[in-house]
Amino acid sequence: MKSAFFAYSNIILHRLSARFAVLHNHLNRFLPKTLFIFLFCTTILCGCERPMDNPESVDRIFNDLNQEAKTQQAAAAVEKKALEDIEKDIASTKMGDNSIKTKFRKKYESEHKIEALEQKAEYYSLRALKRKEYVTAMYPKYFEKKAPWPDQDEWANYQASKRLASASRDWNNRVPQLGKRIKDYNAKASAEFSGAPTKEGAKKEAQPKPESKKKASEAESEAK
Repeated sequence: MKSAFFAYSNIILHRLSARFAVLHNHLNRFLPKTLFIFLFCTTILCGCERPMDNPESVDRIFNDLNQEAKTQQAAAAVEKKALEDIEKDIASTKMGDNSIKTKFRKKYESEHKIEALEQKAEYYSLRALKRKEYVTAMYPKYFEKKAPWPDQDEWANYQASKRLASASRDWNNRVPQLGKRIKDYNAKASAEFSGAPTKEGAKKEAQPKPESKKKASEAESEAK
């Protein structure tokens, strides 16, 4: 009985040792790969927490200022081409031609426009440079506080300022109803001062009076 028990125990131990040997072989084969994958993923996750090298690349204000500068530069290039055509036209114009003054005026206007466009392009380029310096100084503070970047409030304020800067300076365009009322009031006042009939007075005069209505009705009844 005891010999059978020991024999059964030896069989179980042998099987367990065989299973542990297989498990040991699998660990030796796959553990290095598993550790490598784990370390690789950890490195990537840690790398995501590193600050950006060029935070201005995702700053919408900086990108918009750069785009404005490029737009003005492109417009200046187009106007320079138009100026070349105007100068060629002037060179081919004969002396004494009556259109020479108009052509020279177009030339001066084109030169003035080019100068204004180039000044705007330089202005936006300088603003973009200043914005880059500001972002470089402020981004580390945002990163330390784990605040969202770029700042959406700054972008909203920038858009509002841009809309105000491009708004019309004409009061009638900004407040059209008030401008119309002022114009109508001035016309009415000038008409009353000069004695000419106003629109309202003309309407009142055009309406028949009660006495004239009564006489007209009596005349119609007599005719019948």
